[in-house]
Amino acid sequence: MTIANLDQLDGSGLDGLYLVHARLRASSDPKLSLQALAESIQAKLNKELLVKFEGKLVRAGWFKATQQQRDGARFRFVERKVYRVVDGFPRILRPDLRQFGPGVDVKKYTLDLNACSKFVLEPADEKELWQRLRTDDPSSVGTGIGAVS
Repeated sequence: MTIANLDQLDGSGLDGLYLVHARLRASSDPKLSLQALAESIQAKLNKELLVKFEGKLVRAGWFKATQQQRDGARFRFVERKVYRVVDGFPRILRPDLRQFGPGVDVKKYTLDLNACSKFVLEPADEKELWQRLRTDDPSSVGTGIGAVS
């Protein structure tokens, strides 16, 4: 999985940070377009997370004008894993760059999810997390939304 920048997995100031990895396969089912997937995700988020998610879609080039192009790409959900990003989770944070000295700049890096298996949420914990994300009270949710690959 590609981590887009050093801040993506930095949970400083958050009550919790989770990385969600969804595995998809190409499909011919018209109900499985990227647009339908985005709308499904939007329907499950509380107001605060919805604004963040939609902002990330726009920054990724997700505009109404390109909807027709996206509708041609269809995917079927295969599996999802949710990782709790805590101390010990393999990641690079800004303070880690000090060990390399000046001249080293990490823009993005690859995370091997096989090395993260001990951080995968159990089904009951994942269910509880999704229930918290669906609440209309943003103060009960302390998570960040990151890019997916």
